[in-house]
Amino acid sequence: MDRSRSWRRYSPVAVDTLVSSQTATPASSAPEVEAPPPTDKPGRQIPRWGMVLIILGVWIVLWYFSRGTDTLALPARDHTPLHNTLTEFRDSVLASRDTNPLIQLTTNIADGFRAVFDWCSGWSRSPTSRGRSHRSAGSA
Repeated sequence: MDRSRSWRRYSPVAVDTLVSSQTATPASSAPEVEAPPPTDKPGRQIPRWGMVLIILGVWIVLWYFSRGTDTLALPARDHTPLHNTLTEFRDSVLASRDTNPLIQLTTNIADGFRAVFDWCSGWSRSPTSRGRSHRSAGSA
């Protein structure tokens, strides 16, 4: 086969003709329908400054009727006898934590758990976090 002939078959002009003939739309297709223009929202919208004026007006009217009294009346804290008992127990535990053997025991157990956890977490640390790199350890 002649190379010049195969080159002409795939020349850009031939490819453009081939592509345009495949992508052309048929003449019998329906014309494109334009989308209707967007409609405005129904009703009248109040501008932002109008909303601010309305809120201020309502606030002034409410203040006029209440005259600033009891607008936010919060009740005092109510304590039941159970609340008082629990508070006294907490205070006594906090006051005796240095001399109470039960609290000293639980503190010692917690310290033991912390020590074991710190020791075990040392295994998962990378060599660089301990202050030396693994490369320098082998080359020294």
